[in-house]
Amino acid sequence: MKCSFCDTEVEKAVRGPGMLFVCLECVEDLSVAEEKDIEGKCSFCGTEIGTVKGFFRSRKIKAVALHPINGTILCNECGKLCRDIVKYQVEA
Repeated sequence: MKCSFCDTEVEKAVRGPGMLFVCLECVEDLSVAEEKDIEGKCSFCGTEIGTVKGFFRSRKIKAVALHPINGTILCNECGKLCRDIVKYQVEA
């Protein structure tokens, strides 16, 4: 499979909807990625970037990853989820 963010062929990755994948190296890079205010929707969850989410505590959705050529976007919430998935798999 090919990572949707770095275009590298990998054996292990977090799978999003359809044929979207985030390799373990890109997931690690997400932990230090600067959040961006861009226009578009997260390619994983479909949330519009800039949307305010939350019931008890509001938070603005920002992008943490953007593929420069194919436009694949990952929001900060999905980035956190990817990191949690990788962490859980390592601990298991």
